[in-house]
Amino acid sequence: MINAYLAPALEKENPPKTNVYVLRSYKDPLKILYDALREDNESEENITESIVHTELIRISNSLKPGERILIILDQFEEFFLLRNSPQAELDEKEIKSIEELKKFFRHFINDTPSGVTILLSYRDDFQQLIDQLELPARSEHINFEQVNPLSFDQAAKFLKSCPGLKIPEDQLDRTLKEAASLDSPVMMRPIVLNLLGITLQQMVG
Repeated sequence: MINAYLAPALEKENPPKTNVYVLRSYKDPLKILYDALREDNESEENITESIVHTELIRISNSLKPGERILIILDQFEEFFLLRNSPQAELDEKEIKSIEELKKFFRHFINDTPSGVTILLSYRDDFQQLIDQLELPARSEHINFEQVNPLSFDQAAKFLKSCPGLKIPEDQLDRTLKEAASLDSPVMMRPIVLNLLGITLQQMVG
């Protein structure tokens, strides 16, 4: 849903625009974020939270009036799933990476660069893992939005509204019916809709 609709829609907005970074990294989110923000393609090995925060401030200061930056850490639960599986044994390096990420978010919240927003996208059933970061309490419509399952009419309208995704009506109907037979005949979960959108995009692209 992020790649199919949110990011393209924001990037096509009339000026002032929103610069969108969609990132996915279960290994080292801070390094992935730092590398994405750098314009000279130079990277560093030891990326600390303060280095990333300084880079965010630099980018923020370069924004034109009204411009914004939206950083989306997609499927963010993967960072913790890797480190909380029964087979995983947290060594000192892994523990440090969690603490560094926790410090980064605390620093960002206390000193938020102007025009910069970070969105964490994750499955709600993994909230207990995300709680390790000790983020502020979730408040609906303020710092938290729940994406609930959609009816098939809503799912069809969503897919038709996705920028650049032009799907023949009969093909869309067949695909939705097949999805209903495999998942639920009444509602479509966001994860299924996301996979469906990716598949359709590959089919028409």
